[in-house]
Amino acid sequence: AGAGRERFPAQSLPDLSIEAKATQPLAALSRFLDDFPGRVLFTAESAGRR
Repeated sequence: AGAGRERFPAQSLPDLSIEAKATQPLAALSRFLDDFPGRVLFTAESAGRR
């Protein structure tokens, strides 16, 4: 990495699909967050301020 650049360890995610019709639609995400020992960063795409 050059000056001002960082390299962060990354890995592929398991299937975290939302099961819209399930009793707990975010169960896969919840299990992942419970089991993952590291930090998690959420990002979202946005149309921006209007």
